[in-house]
Amino acid sequence: MQGSLRGGAAAPRLDKRLRMVANLLRHNRKLIDVGTDHGYLPAFMVIMGYSPCAAATDINPGPLENARATIEKYGIADRVSLILSDGLDNVPPDGEEIVMAGMGGELMCEIIGRAPWLKDSGKALVLQPMTKAEELRKYLADNGFVIEKETAVRDGSHAYLALRAVYSGETKNVSKAYFYIGELLSGEISDDIIFYTEKLLSRIKHKADALNNTEDFKEEAKELYEIYDKISEKLQVSLRDFNK
Repeated sequence: MQGSLRGGAAAPRLDKRLRMVANLLRHNRKLIDVGTDHGYLPAFMVIMGYSPCAAATDINPGPLENARATIEKYGIADRVSLILSDGLDNVPPDGEEIVMAGMGGELMCEIIGRAPWLKDSGKALVLQPMTKAEELRKYLADNGFVIEKETAVRDGSHAYLALRAVYSGETKNVSKAYFYIGELLSGEISDDIIFYTEKLLSRIKHKADALNNTEDFKEEAKELYEIYDKISEKLQVSLRDFNK
């Protein structure tokens, strides 16, 4: 089981969001960081000895230059390659841990859909969507991916979600509420997961209330209220176990 990571002075300091992502990664596998920005995650994983090598990719040259500065600063240019690529389009299919963090769920669906090799045995996706997590979960379920684990972290007033998924080949028939909460309340919960879920419920309720004020969207509002109730009930069960 993946343990918590401890960074040192010789590695970039990860914020809470990226540390959450790092904790979902298997060790001793090649990492591909899609949309790498400054390259902090691959640099951290390689320097700490958790990944033997990595590729940092981005669609724009600017972020890749930021990543280049990071890997040169830490002297790991021989173990972290830089690839200019739209998603995974120009990336060799030799990575085993594929990270997409800090982008929208819809974009993640597009990137995954253009990279059929992600369905190969031994590949795993670690995804940290900033928006549209429900659409990402639906895409994964409809296309044969199974979510192994989900977690969340609070950083100030913000809450972030991350999940780990692998290809199973079996499409999953799940409720619409699952697309919103996934496996987040299925395992051991934490204060951070509770905080994320409460913010999620608030967003669902706000959207449902807005739709309910328009005659043409009352059915959609009703569906969201039902999703809200199901997640609320699941959270209450988890809270009872959490407070024992």
